[in-house]
Amino acid sequence: MGAVRTLLTFEQFEQLPDKDGRRELLEGELIELPPPFIEHDEGAHQLLYCFNAALKQFRAQGRDVPLGKAYLGVGYRLATRSYLIPDVSISHANQPRGRYLEGSPALAVEVVSESNTAGEMSRKVQAYLAGGAREVWVIYPDERLIWIHQPSQPPQAYSGLFQSDLLPGIEIDLDEILAA
Repeated sequence: MGAVRTLLTFEQFEQLPDKDGRRELLEGELIELPPPFIEHDEGAHQLLYCFNAALKQFRAQGRDVPLGKAYLGVGYRLATRSYLIPDVSISHANQPRGRYLEGSPALAVEVVSESNTAGEMSRKVQAYLAGGAREVWVIYPDERLIWIHQPSQPPQAYSGLFQSDLLPGIEIDLDEILAA
């Protein structure tokens, strides 16, 4: 006999009492994550700085990129039973919002921690892409590797320097991000 899972509606999820750590809802399943380690947060902050600099550069150059704002740990309501909080994200330009940002971000970044499972990460990637993400980055700090997922394309793995289709002309050094 398999494990019994209790699925929540989004409304039930919203009513849960506050507690330490981070909570997400993935296809009705509650995911409770412990607070991240400092290295995790430092890498996420480095990416946020990189994203903000790139967005500022694009706007100063008058480049028309369909991107909104860069966020650290902000949640997105993807569907009636999913609410995910990427470690770092860039919203779509004019992303719908109410009490929450609605739909996936244009770019979602997940930094894999000890508490994450491969199955959970795969489901998150699929949920982001199904919700309208243009790219999903999954960073494996221990392997110093990043996988970039895009709709209808096979994922690509990178280490060291890499570029993203969403941030044209911007070179990102994964080793620098992870060395923070």
